[in-house]
Amino acid sequence: MKIISFGDIHEDTSNLAKIKPDLETADLIVISGDLTNCRGKTETKAVLDAIKKYNEHLLAQYGNMDMRVVDGYLTQEGINLHGNGYLFGDVGIFGCGGSSPHLSHTVGNQ
Repeated sequence: MKIISFGDIHEDTSNLAKIKPDLETADLIVISGDLTNCRGKTETKAVLDAIKKYNEHLLAQYGNMDMRVVDGYLTQEGINLHGNGYLFGDVGIFGCGGSSPHLSHTVGNQ
């Protein structure tokens, strides 16, 4: 099984083309958070759509730089990894998004 995982996209999808062959042949793409720069559903959808051009088999979770609404949007789309576990063959994946409490007041930390 070929799994590609990355995060900290921050709305910049320009590098996806550089890994096009890997994205197209992956069994699963895991996005580990920070899809946006402190933004919400519209920007998250644009990032997901850019990835889905290469491969629709993906899971994602919100990060500390995503608005909390992103968590609900990913659930609505049926791809939310945060607080959920998935089994792919003999590979288990569980997500824990957002951020632990710390001094920086990023969006997902609120």
